[in-house]
Amino acid sequence: MNSAYSILAATHNDLPVLAAYLQASKLNLAINRFLYDDWPNNAVQKAKYTSAIAGSLDDPATISLKVVNTTAGELIAYMFLTPRTSGKSKDLPNSTADKGNMDGLNREVLATVNKVVAEINRQWTNTDYLGLLLIGKPPNTF
Repeated sequence: MNSAYSILAATHNDLPVLAAYLQASKLNLAINRFLYDDWPNNAVQKAKYTSAIAGSLDDPATISLKVVNTTAGELIAYMFLTPRTSGKSKDLPNSTADKGNMDGLNREVLATVNKVVAEINRQWTNTDYLGLLLIGKPPNTF
């Protein structure tokens, strides 16, 4: 039985679609309306999420997979799986704690988010776990 879906390695060729899916998944997060200046500030969001996805694709410790509808030839979902060890985890791919360019971000809100993330990370010290990011299109759209 042939499946209409394939799971393949995600690559930099997939970057525009993966970043668009990540950005779309963030639009309904209430905090982002405060985090991004001039909401929705699509240009800044696109740059941040594209950079985050590219970083995950470049990380040799991250398993980057995509689900493709082979009938339509369309990428419909992706998953990044990253081992985290002893509280030394780097930020998740969808984190706003990007230490680079902060243009377009409300620095006060970002500082508060980073403080909370740091506290959560402290709770995971000396614990090994897997970081998982899974995003896809709603099933009724493919």
